[in-house]
Amino acid sequence: MKNGLNVNVYLDKIVVRGGFMNIFLVDRTDGRGSGSLGAGNLHHWKLIQDLDHPHMAWNASRGYNEDSGAIVLAFQNVSARRFSFTNIAYDEIGFVFEEINLNNAIYEP
Repeated sequence: MKNGLNVNVYLDKIVVRGGFMNIFLVDRTDGRGSGSLGAGNLHHWKLIQDLDHPHMAWNASRGYNEDSGAIVLAFQNVSARRFSFTNIAYDEIGFVFEEINLNNAIYEP
């Protein structure tokens, strides 16, 4: 959602490896993106808030576009397994995922 309205932003996948949590965001349902989400500026705050321990939060350490057109946001040393994600730009909420739950995640080697 962006400012309370539905927008085309999809969480394609989350990869946790080597102390980083990488969140892949796309603007199409097929897992490919256009390289731009059109749902708020991603150059400002990208915040993960732990829903089980609300005093814990992490801001993305970097972001980049990958070949599939996905926007990839890298967070370092995230310990949360159930969290919200908020993108804030120019004092407006870009978009929000209210709850992301990794407790039943599928792990690949």
